[in-house]
Amino acid sequence: MAIEKIDNSSLWAKADSDVKKKKKEQTGDFRAILSDTIDAEWNSFVETGLTPADQLVKAIGGERALEAKRALQRERDEKAEAKKDEIQRKSAGSVSTNGDVETITKHMGDGSIMVITTEGGKIVEQYRKKPHLAPEVDVSRPMKLQNGKLVPQMKWVPKQSLAEELFS
Repeated sequence: MAIEKIDNSSLWAKADSDVKKKKKEQTGDFRAILSDTIDAEWNSFVETGLTPADQLVKAIGGERALEAKRALQRERDEKAEAKKDEIQRKSAGSVSTNGDVETITKHMGDGSIMVITTEGGKIVEQYRKKPHLAPEVDVSRPMKLQNGKLVPQMKWVPKQSLAEELFS
């Protein structure tokens, strides 16, 4: 009796290639399923303008909830736009002209007011009014113990005075 030697390396290589082919097919199937799902959701969003979560809320009968969500989003957008306009308006400053003399006031970020006076396009005077500071409780710092009592720590913040702005 002769013993035949079997080449195991070719069997393992064939089995390994079969496993790789099967994984590749499954991966391809998953990619196709995922791609189809994403395409379907995108087309649905394009048609209705609703995200999948919003579509689910609508299907349950949450029309009022969707309307409230849209109203809230519009309100947020309007507030952001108003804030942007306010920042732009403040940074531009106010201009008052008196013939050839022009006075520009700018509200700076630190609370001070820069006043620039020009005559004939040339700066004649420029100065900065420091803000009035008022004490305010600093909530970012812990309370302090003084004479057996807890006392909040204070900080100085700029306080705008309408009268000063009007009469100066």
